[in-house]
Amino acid sequence: MSLAMISFEAPAPVLAPTPSPTPSPIVIGPDARWLLLSNGARVEMGRRGPPRRILLALAEARVRRPNTALTAADLVEAGWPGERMRHASALMRLYTTVRRLRRLGLADVLVTREDGYLLAPQVALLMPQRAPVQASAHA
Repeated sequence: MSLAMISFEAPAPVLAPTPSPTPSPIVIGPDARWLLLSNGARVEMGRRGPPRRILLALAEARVRRPNTALTAADLVEAGWPGERMRHASALMRLYTTVRRLRRLGLADVLVTREDGYLLAPQVALLMPQRAPVQASAHA
């Protein structure tokens, strides 16, 4: 009869889950003339009329009613106030502008849902002339 050597290894340490780091807030300047992304990049929006106005409408909606989307019609009116255009043209302008905002750095923040568009509620938002808007726990 042979005795097998039994090796007892120490159990692996149990690691407490590390909380995910809170991402830096997105800062939207006065009248959305600039924005500071969570990665620290600053985007000048001063000469971009429709994207700036649409971003401002989304930010204002986020302040008033987090997790509530703005419709395409709401954003067309915000981007091109009072301008008359065919429905298909209006939607094409809106889609192009939303794409531009995403390329400027808002890809992970500008959310499209069945009921419209909104800024992601889980991302903190700062607007200098307003109190800080915290991330929503209901996202």
